[in-house]
Amino acid sequence: MTFGLLMRELSRLVTPETILFADVGNSSTWARAWLPALRPENLIEEGTWGEMGCAIPGAIAAKVVYPERPVIAIAGDGAFLMSGSALVTAPQHGVNALFIVLNDNAYGMINWLQTMQYDRIYATDLGGTNYAQWAESVGAIGMRLENPDDVPAMLRRALDAT
Repeated sequence: MTFGLLMRELSRLVTPETILFADVGNSSTWARAWLPALRPENLIEEGTWGEMGCAIPGAIAAKVVYPERPVIAIAGDGAFLMSGSALVTAPQHGVNALFIVLNDNAYGMINWLQTMQYDRIYATDLGGTNYAQWAESVGAIGMRLENPDDVPAMLRRALDAT
């Protein structure tokens, strides 16, 4: 499945009230390309310094401040591994945001850069973590997308749970 399909479907569900966080790397690249910034605070990215792992804690904080608004964090698996432990606090405090992990089993942007610059990849493999199980293990709802045809229904179910 391509991340573009997921982003296209997600863009159809974004409203002016939605607060989106896009983490560093491929996540922000896909978010910038597909997701509408309908208000100044609608799409929040990693910023000048490229803080890897900012989307998960940022989304938790935004949902605490704006509990009535839909909040969505988009992170690659590498970025999620940087701050995914913060996910433990969300169910403990009734924070129902949507956390999307773009899982390519690697530090994807670094993979691409290494390929382009050095024609080889070194130390970017992240293995096959099941992030849906991770979510469930901390008391959150976890969903794993296996079939691209399921994208619209799964996104709707996930947003309805927030």
